[in-house]
Amino acid sequence: MAARSTARRPTRDVCLYAFRFDMARRALASAGWVSFDLFDTLLRRVKGPDEVATDAAMRLSGLGLSAWSGDEVLRHRRAWTISREADYPQAEAEWSIADWYEALGIAMGVDTAAAREAGCRCELAAEIAGTVVRPTGLALLLEARRLGRRHFVLSDTTLTAELIGALLEAHGIFGLEIVASSEWQLSKRRGTIFAEVEARMGLDGLRGLHIGDNLKSDFVRPLQAGWRAAHLPLTETDGEFDAAARTVLRYVPPADGRPQGPLAGDAAHFVLATAAWVCQREQLLAADVTLFLARDAEPLLAACEALQPGLGQRHYLRLSRRSVLLAHPGNLLFRVTLSGKIGKRSMRAFVAGFELPDGVADRWLAELGSEADAPLSEAVVSAWQQVLRRNAAEYDALREEQRRLLRDYVGSVVGPSRSLLVVDLGWAGTIQDAIAAVMPGCEVHGCYAGVTRGGEPSSLRASKQGLVFDIPAGRGAPLLGTSAGVMRLWELLLREPTGSVRRLVQDEAGVVRAELDAPPPLTDAALALAEEARSLLLATAHCAGPAYAQVLGLQEEVCSALLARIARRAWEGLTLTPDAAFARRILDLEMDEGASRGVMTTLGVGGLRSGVSWWPGLLVGSLAGRGTGRS
Repeated sequence: MAARSTARRPTRDVCLYAFRFDMARRALASAGWVSFDLFDTLLRRVKGPDEVATDAAMRLSGLGLSAWSGDEVLRHRRAWTISREADYPQAEAEWSIADWYEALGIAMGVDTAAAREAGCRCELAAEIAGTVVRPTGLALLLEARRLGRRHFVLSDTTLTAELIGALLEAHGIFGLEIVASSEWQLSKRRGTIFAEVEARMGLDGLRGLHIGDNLKSDFVRPLQAGWRAAHLPLTETDGEFDAAARTVLRYVPPADGRPQGPLAGDAAHFVLATAAWVCQREQLLAADVTLFLARDAEPLLAACEALQPGLGQRHYLRLSRRSVLLAHPGNLLFRVTLSGKIGKRSMRAFVAGFELPDGVADRWLAELGSEADAPLSEAVVSAWQQVLRRNAAEYDALREEQRRLLRDYVGSVVGPSRSLLVVDLGWAGTIQDAIAAVMPGCEVHGCYAGVTRGGEPSSLRASKQGLVFDIPAGRGAPLLGTSAGVMRLWELLLREPTGSVRRLVQDEAGVVRAELDAPPPLTDAALALAEEARSLLLATAHCAGPAYAQVLGLQEEVCSALLARIARRAWEGLTLTPDAAFARRILDLEMDEGASRGVMTTLGVGGLRSGVSWWPGLLVGSLAGRGTGRS
């Protein structure tokens, strides 16, 4: 009998990628022309769009064009972005980075041409530093040139064609025609640009092909427009990452008569991947103190100690968004937004979230009159701001008092620290913003299960990073949404039998403490589930600890990518293939609302399948006909 070969077999993902690449090459051979997507097709991003924007802002502020800091530039960019996308979905074309730099020049009071030139130069330098050539995309481009096919870049970014050309040339790719959607004011995501490209570039009647990584923009939309398309997602290393992720994920605690399934495997590994990522951030930032802030973060702190015990000072600190809102540097009680759910509520409901002292809110709302219970509108907001101006002295005193209490409360734990790492579930980093405002001499970095564009923008001294985030339909990756599916499941499995923090108070001895709401009415089943989740989490951490220690010993970027992949695979298993008996236990707790539309990772790899509903909501539909008694 012949000896069995010990050669390493390619994984399914590697085979799938090779198949996709070969199909793209075959389609290219019979095409009359070919268009290429830019990012993650010809060039691969090694830094996220938010990091690139931060880099460009810091470079621009260092030129001395004006007195604006990098954070002020980023804040203006955020406001400009929101204003340009406010009319979605009627218009979904990307705004031009050159136009924004001109607007920035006007805001800074400098020559607009100079602002545009300097800004675009900084943007280009940041993009060059944040990208590398993608070998497979370059191979297909060279094949198109060898075959003599007309070829060009069709990109949906904020960059102008001139900047895209300079970016490609910096990576050694010359002589490409470029179509930039920000200049054409048409959209790849909505599919409105493809017919216009054919008409303007004289491609009618020719057999063309588009190659890109995005399933919707680069595959579905061109097919709908009558083009051929090749989907080439970022999967060159997926096989290696998935093999390593499976190696870690196979570590689950021995049965010992305890239930197995999602709690012992997928849920535990999602938390453990987050904990390991927190450990990595602690090392990279050299943080003096790590504060675990979320009401449900105690198990995460325990998991960090299990994976890397004694790594700096770690503390569990009770805080809530409501208890720090007045201390927020953004003056949130004054700056009322009409976007999202808040626009459907009244000013009374909005003010209730700020925990003002007894009687103050009622007195101010009485000045507002009947508009206090009316739906929010610009007129109501304007009237409310007039009320606050009339009571400016009292309002400022309340804000300063909350800042003092927060400073004393956090300071009693962290002492004279120079660098803090706050760990929370997410999404906007409101508590981190407030802590940074009352401790200006301290760096305050954030580590989240998920982050969005909400809150103060990330900066070099107050960075915000999340392991996962949600992207709502119709938005690009730099502008993130607020769906909280990951958080909801986390809170469900790791819930504590205590109330959230209502406010900070100072006792007669001068000690600042957190005053809690009444505990939530948890059932015995919910408490039992939480206890089971904690015990199995720690048991899994004990068994899988050596595997995670090996991951943490890898190079920074490889470690980050692998942890994101582990979290993705665990979440997919938890979301898409739940244990039926455990699913019924979740449904019994009557927490089946909520949804997350599409989850990606800020670490640039992995991501959940688009359209995945939040887990209990999915189960309601998928298990309705399988004897659950629910519909």
